[in-house]
Amino acid sequence: EQARLLRKQGDELKIGKPTEAVKKYNEAIGKLEEYQKRFEKDPKGKPDGALMEIGRIWQDGIGEPLIRSIETFEKLLKDYPGSEERPEAMFRLGEAYKKAKEFEAAIKWYTLLLEEYPKCNWADKALFAKGQILADKMEKHEEAAKEFEKLQEEHPKSPLREQASGRAREEEGKAGEKESENYGK
Repeated sequence: EQARLLRKQGDELKIGKPTEAVKKYNEAIGKLEEYQKRFEKDPKGKPDGALMEIGRIWQDGIGEPLIRSIETFEKLLKDYPGSEERPEAMFRLGEAYKKAKEFEAAIKWYTLLLEEYPKCNWADKALFAKGQILADKMEKHEEAAKEFEKLQEEHPKSPLREQASGRAREEEGKAGEKESENYGK
């Protein structure tokens, strides 16, 4: 609870007083690391939840260096294979690698998430992010369109559904243009 309060204080200070915010975030991380170590062998103590919160603070609060959030989420996945935090950790790893411009690694994590947890709360976001990378960074328009279509089919109540619909049409058009261009050559 102390760590949550410190994180909240950090979030409130982030805009106007970033240096003070980082101090609060670091205090929260210290409390969480202490808790995580104390309950490391006791799953009832939710040490994986403490580790997940540390990763969130690195990713959403402090932000840099990216490697800190990556290492934290990878440790959670390795040390707690049965954790209920797994889907979010996989999604956040994809996001961290995307931010680091390591697009193949990002796609790997989104794909693993979708294979292991196709119906989880993070699946539609992973499909959308995967489609965006395929379209915008790798110019794999046909594959991107398939990801956007899959989101619409498998997650009809997703807030990303409408946006995915537009992106699917756009990427299908680009794939057709590319095919025509290649045929002309």
